[in-house]
Amino acid sequence: MKSFKSFINESYSQNYGGIVDPVGPDMFRIEDEEVRSRLNNYIEASCNQEFMNVEAGLRQIYNKVLKLGLEFDVQVEAPGDSGSLSLPLTQFGGRFGKDVDTPMDEFIDDDGISHKNEGKEINLNVSYERIPNGGFVLNSKIG
Repeated sequence: MKSFKSFINESYSQNYGGIVDPVGPDMFRIEDEEVRSRLNNYIEASCNQEFMNVEAGLRQIYNKVLKLGLEFDVQVEAPGDSGSLSLPLTQFGGRFGKDVDTPMDEFIDDDGISHKNEGKEINLNVSYERIPNGGFVLNSKIG
């Protein structure tokens, strides 16, 4: 019979006994260009298929980025057979409340990203196109 100590020593590895995190520990730092590049690869992997409509594709992307605390409005109008959308992202539901610099009669109410990104918001840019069989192909990138 194995002792507990030998069992732990056998299963110990870089990922602590077989538990693997699906995303890196710093993927929430969306203001970093390297993280944004990895995040774009993560999103692109979910777009390598066709969707019955644009909303179905947006919902799949939404479910991917929601794991990282990012959100965008899925209920958008996507007119025509092809086009592009620019959807503003919020992180962790945005910020609301007071900061050390906020005047007494004002509140902070922002996207949770722009204060870390020199005041610039970050958008999810999606282009869509109808293919001959009636489905849609989406290309998306966080920019």
